[in-house]
Amino acid sequence: MDIKIVSWQQYSSELQALRNTVFIEEQKVERTEEFDGLDDLPTTLHFAAFDGENLVGCARLLNTGKVGRMAVLAEYRKKGVGQGLLRETVTYALKNNVLNKDGDVYLHAQTQAKSFYEKSGFKAIGSVFQEAGIEHITMVFLPGNRDCINTLFEGRVIRLDDVDDVRYHLTQLCKITSRHINILSSHLDPTVFADDNFVNALSAMARKSRNSLIRILLRDSKRLHGLRHPLVDLSQRLSSKIEIRALTEEPQKPDCGYLVSDINRLVYFNNEETFQGFANYRGPAEVQHELEEFNNLWNRHSEVDPNLIRLSI
Repeated sequence: MDIKIVSWQQYSSELQALRNTVFIEEQKVERTEEFDGLDDLPTTLHFAAFDGENLVGCARLLNTGKVGRMAVLAEYRKKGVGQGLLRETVTYALKNNVLNKDGDVYLHAQTQAKSFYEKSGFKAIGSVFQEAGIEHITMVFLPGNRDCINTLFEGRVIRLDDVDDVRYHLTQLCKITSRHINILSSHLDPTVFADDNFVNALSAMARKSRNSLIRILLRDSKRLHGLRHPLVDLSQRLSSKIEIRALTEEPQKPDCGYLVSDINRLVYFNNEETFQGFANYRGPAEVQHELEEFNNLWNRHSEVDPNLIRLSI
């Protein structure tokens, strides 16, 4: 199954046919209500699921942060198509800040489909209302809510294909971490580790509770000497919460890097130079392996680099 964003201009015939089958023929929705004049706006995005060349499902994202027009052909239901469409749509909205005025993604769910949306992290609010002659309820996805994010991403190994993916998942892990973050990196490449959203999320996590702790291991701390790096500056301001050390020997996989969140989530780079890797929001076995390596390196094979410490006069 392939899910991608398509243009209304190119796929309008296929999208209209699919929605006509699901909403107008099956659910008896009036055509004037289904096709509301918003589909061809330049700010409207259409997500399509394909089985080979055949369009089998779709969803729509408005620039108000509203997800809608979720439709899957009957023979493809209960096969993960709808869940995949919803996850791709919500992930895009979160990564690209396509949110409502409250900073959330939302939708109007048919009441009979409420549990379907809950499986992707949506929460019902308000009372049941009528829309197109069908009972609906408003549901919201809260980007800063740990349960919402975990539900959206857990159970999947998410491939990281570009720097934007890396920044997004690093930031999300910081936002939902309860206590501990451990980072193994070559030199905190500013491409991702100096990103404002990431730094702000890490700073907020450090201040979250008295038990918050962030440890950073560098393979090449010399590359940061004499430079202003926001994480180094942050560690100097919050020295009781954030500590940076330099490795005195190479880890088993010298090209890898990772950020471990608590005891079950991580972003892992197979090669930190290219930032190719994956994110896993529920991977306790993998995390345990990396934590064991990290703790061994931290306790036995690292030292404080005095060049990264602010000296008091």
